Amino acid sequence: MSILARIEIAGTIAMFAVFVAISLTTYWPGRKDSIERHGQIPFEDDR
Repeated sequence: MSILARIEIAGTIAMFAVFVAISLTTYWPGRKDSIERHGQIPFEDDR
């Protein structure tokens, strides 16, 4: 296996790990209120 193929595999694994980390921090049970508040920002009046 060439070095380029190994770099590609390592990059894919790293990107998947980042995706899993972001998903876990977003959907963690204690963050529900924060996520809902952020979701309402587009519907607030500009003041």
